[in-house]
Order: sequence, then structure tokens, then C-alpha cells
Amino acid sequence: MPTPSRKPYWVDELKHTHEGYPYGDSDSRTLEVEHEGRFLQLLMPKYMPPVTVKVASSTGDLLFLMGEQLGEEEDGEIIEGGDGVLMVAQRHADRDDT
Repeated sequence: MPTPSRKPYWVDELKHTHEGYPYGDSDSRTLEVEHEGRFLQLLMPKYMPPVTVKVASSTGDLLFLMGEQLGEEEDGEIIEGGDGVLMVAQRHADRDDT
């Protein structure tokens, strides 16, 4: 039986392959998103490419976001953005706006 991870968050990354793995607070960065007049903190893995959110909707403890991956420069190499992004986030049990 696998040992449970001590990292509390999970990401599923669907690109050319399907990858899924845990991450924790030390592995995350915060993206601030405005939704229904409130600013919400979205915890994302540090290595995820930058995104801009175009549409957000929520129901219960779930937040649905659609946006676009932004271009970035990494190690002198330009990585083109433009891919569509769909994110589903669950409310953090201990942080009201996260």
C-alpha cells in the first residue's frame, strides 16, 4: 500500500500525457483571482506556467476557472503562451478566501 503524502494539495496536469502529483505550501505560489466582488487566493504549484483567468464560476466549495497560459522566458528561452487552461479548485478548509 502506498504511503500517504504529507503534501496536502493535488494537481492533475493534462497536456500530452496525464500527470498527477501532490504539492505543499513550500511548493506553491499564489494567484489572486477576483470572483463575485471578492479576491480569492488560488494556491498553484510553483512550476506551473503563468496564466490569466478569463472566466470564473463557483458552486459550493468548488471554483471553476478558464483562462489562457501566458508566454514566459525560462533560461533565456521564450516559451510561447496561448494554450487554453481549465482549473478546478476546492476551498481550503482553514482559509476562507483560499
